[in-house]
Amino acid sequence: MRLKANIESINRFRGGELLVFAVFSTLMAIGVTVHEPWFDEAQSWLLARDAGVSDLCGHYLRYEGHPPLWYLLLKIPASLGFPYRSMNVIAAAITLGGVALLLLNRRIPFLIRAVLPFTYFVAYQYSIVARSYVLLFPILLGILSIYGRRRERLWLFVILLALLCQTSLYGMSIAFGLVLVYGIELIRGGFPRGRELIHHLAAAGVLLANCAAIAWMLRIPGDMATIHKLDFHFRIQRLIAILWHGLAVNLLGAATWTEAALSVIAFCILVTWFARRRTLLMFAVLILSLIPIGSVYFGVWHEGVFFIAIAFAILLTFTLSYEQRGRFDLAMIAIASLIFLKSANATLHAYRYDYGHPYSGSRAAAEFIRKYGIDHARMFGAGFSCLAVEPYFAHNIFANYQTKDGFSFWDWSSKRPWYYEPSFEMHTGNLEAWQTAQLRQRPDFVLVSEKMKGEEQYSILARSAGYRQIAYFPGAMIWKDQVIERESFRLFIRGDLLRAPEAH
Repeated sequence: MRLKANIESINRFRGGELLVFAVFSTLMAIGVTVHEPWFDEAQSWLLARDAGVSDLCGHYLRYEGHPPLWYLLLKIPASLGFPYRSMNVIAAAITLGGVALLLLNRRIPFLIRAVLPFTYFVAYQYSIVARSYVLLFPILLGILSIYGRRRERLWLFVILLALLCQTSLYGMSIAFGLVLVYGIELIRGGFPRGRELIHHLAAAGVLLANCAAIAWMLRIPGDMATIHKLDFHFRIQRLIAILWHGLAVNLLGAATWTEAALSVIAFCILVTWFARRRTLLMFAVLILSLIPIGSVYFGVWHEGVFFIAIAFAILLTFTLSYEQRGRFDLAMIAIASLIFLKSANATLHAYRYDYGHPYSGSRAAAEFIRKYGIDHARMFGAGFSCLAVEPYFAHNIFANYQTKDGFSFWDWSSKRPWYYEPSFEMHTGNLEAWQTAQLRQRPDFVLVSEKMKGEEQYSILARSAGYRQIAYFPGAMIWKDQVIERESFRLFIRGDLLRAPEAH
């Protein structure tokens, strides 16, 4: 019977769903083709390629702050010698799986299923930009597909929750919320007994062991260079600010007073709908579960976890109200579609920019370095994002980036070979002293990154030491409709080696 139901589900994948899936697949193919991975994407690939599983899980991930699932997935193609681009192909394929699950769920209105795949975080930021957050949407769609049968399919539910925990600490927070709501529903609907109780206790043990393993893997090291980014004070003002930002920016915006007012109205309507359809507890728990982790470390990159949580609550409400849908539900189709369309507009901006401009200069820099055999010369690097070039080569190309274990990924400990200080704490004197010491060693080439504020000084010092620029590789990272960060590179050659005029 189950096999027959699965076949019937596949057979329902027709008409409008096929068209949406085809258009989305084309969009993914375009995105993978034109996107230049940036430093964070490179770091994941290099960790998967260069670190053994035991070292990865037992040591290096402590500095990254992410559970191992994404890195272990990447380890397969990286270990088999697949090209760097395969990382983005894998991310797109995972997203396509999530979209397929969405389109096959006929309990969700077709308009919602048709628009949601093209929203910014589903179609670009958590898919084309290949990071561990890619896994959130597909796993949650898997949970949604069995949500009404969680008790009967307990172990599948547990496996999906465990995988969700392994995506990121935000994923673990969402999993905690899902478990909390499930526990409340068990108490309300009749607590399990006998063999069912044993299964539930075993399931709880598995999830606790999974979380304990993650806690051990991500224990904060004492020599962590980015410890200053973590805030454990849990100030009420910060909690409220993150909550407001996470909700407003993912509803109808907060850039203007008009957008903020519309977001408040949309929020009130959503809450009313959730309350009437008895999913308000789920929505509240999911959103609030994200706040503690967000208060410790939150950046623009994490907006999407709030969007995914909001979208999940909306999809769940449509799923549960399928058989008794009324006028309010029909109105909510329009409101939810409006929210998703606003996000889809950001997708359009991001694709347009990524198609016409380099997201990172790393790919162009790598092609130039390989073309002229500079990877076999004595080249130094300056600026941690230079390591975004490393995945395009099978070996470490920087003579001054020597590590104990011979890896090519960035070392976030105090033992790092290169100078690093966050832009808001950067001491120009320290930077100048480090770069001057590097240039005294007279490397043939110097690759300089321009990502953080103040890194222009690397280039100024190189010129003053007699090095001449031979190439510039611009890169700028788009966030919705604006550039928020550079990732550009300049390549210098020692003056006595240069015979051609300086290139600009």
